[in-house]
Amino acid sequence: MKRYLTVLTAILLATLTSCDKRVGEIEEINEMASSVDSMIRSVPVLTVEQKVKTERLIAEYLEFASNYPSDTLSAKYLVDAALLYNVLPDYNRELDVIDKLVKQFPKSAYAPQGLAIAARVCEDNLRNLDRAKGYLQQIQANYSDSPYAINIDLQIEHIGNTEGLLQAIMERTGQPMPGTAAVDSIDAVK
Repeated sequence: MKRYLTVLTAILLATLTSCDKRVGEIEEINEMASSVDSMIRSVPVLTVEQKVKTERLIAEYLEFASNYPSDTLSAKYLVDAALLYNVLPDYNRELDVIDKLVKQFPKSAYAPQGLAIAARVCEDNLRNLDRAKGYLQQIQANYSDSPYAINIDLQIEHIGNTEGLLQAIMERTGQPMPGTAAVDSIDAVK
């Protein structure tokens, strides 16, 4: 009996220690994130020192996700890391993190968000329309109930053609294109 009590006590102490470590890491990340967020908002282009600070935060996010692979906060941190890679900009690393997110947390609400971010990065920044289309097709196939799947068929069809996409959405919803309001005939004005 005494032996079981000793083992149980050791397990309890190990659990409490790991929880304290996790909480400490979260507090450290939150402090770093606050600093980096205000820095990013205040300057249009990061200095070398600011980029280093941003990369340290990314490393903390990725380390947390690696240390706590089943923690739901890890999915959020992966999205946050990807978004920071966009600020640096390092689009290929951003896509790598999003791919990891979708693979590690496919049932998370962050997965379709990540895929939508990846599609935008491929379309707007890398001009890789085939890869962007692939990300959109993943949303269509795996997350059709997600808010990111609204008009996904039109997004896929009009990849790389923002104006065409907008026109197709307006036609679908029965709304006129902005700036093209129906004009009454001259007879109606008289």
